[in-house]
Amino acid sequence: MSIVRFSPWELDRSAAERSWVPAADVWETPSAYRIDLEIPSVPAENVEVAVENGILVVSGERKHAENGEEDRALRLERRQGRFSRRFRLPKDVDHSAIEARMEQGVLALTVAKKARPEPRRIEVVAA
Repeated sequence: MSIVRFSPWELDRSAAERSWVPAADVWETPSAYRIDLEIPSVPAENVEVAVENGILVVSGERKHAENGEEDRALRLERRQGRFSRRFRLPKDVDHSAIEARMEQGVLALTVAKKARPEPRRIEVVAA
């Protein structure tokens, strides 16, 4: 009889095989947030970016590479199929100023922050 030791850090292979979730990095600058998603081999026309109720949704599909009819796959390790990532946006973002750019397999999303109101002095006048 063998003992199997539980490790919470091990990947559940059955769950991983059912879905594909691209890795993401999120950065903050003084004027914007930037989200970089790794989606190699996914053309820009297969990616959709939308904002709904303060949530940024990125979805798309990576398809199997087309090979000749006589080609036979011996091993397929790259994930294929649909993917989706959701990001709750902070309250200080400008939903109308979101840009998306695809470069070398990375989707770079720039979400501009709203301009902060400048402090101002209000003059008090005597009645």
